[in-house]
This record gives sequence, C-alpha cells and structure tokens, in this order.
Amino acid sequence: YGQAGLTAGAGGTRPVAGNPGRLDAMREPIPCWSIFTEGHITFDGRLSACCFDHDGRFSMGDLTTTSFAEAWHSDPFRALRAEHLRGDVSGTVCAGCIAYSS
Repeated sequence: YGQAGLTAGAGGTRPVAGNPGRLDAMREPIPCWSIFTEGHITFDGRLSACCFDHDGRFSMGDLTTTSFAEAWHSDPFRALRAEHLRGDVSGTVCAGCIAYSS
C-alpha cells in the first residue's frame, strides 16, 4: 500500500462525510445493512459489529466462549440494531462512522 500512496498521512485524499462535491444534499443514511446481514469475526475469535473494525472496538461477543448464535442475538447487538432502525446512532460504536458523521 505504501507504494501506491495509500498509507495514513500520505497527504492524499481522505474520505469526508456528506460528499461535499455534490450540488444537492445527500439523503439521510439508511441503517447499516452489515449489522443485520453479516458476521465479522476477528483474528482472535470475537464477533464484530463492523467490517472496518481493525482494532476490536466493536466486539459483540467472544466466540471462543459463546456460540455464534448467542453473540449474534446478544442484548448489545440487538440494542445496536434497534438504534440503527430508530435512525439515531449517537452514543453507539457507530457514531464515528463516516456514514453518520456530519
């Protein structure tokens, strides 16, 4: 990646919320489909809520001690999905996502 200038701090482009190049405003973000349809498992066996979870901040369960089904239907994961359906991810691990930043 370093050869392509894709490393952090390379002085290149950085994604920003809201797509400032658009003429009109973007629509409100829809609930994240990933937390409803995909299981992301980290290298150490944790179920993550996000495909961008490179440092383990979005862990919803430890699959070395619990089943996938239990982690998938856990209270924290259900609560996170409910927040997405309500359209308010403030105060959740998803609040910093570029899809919801302003």
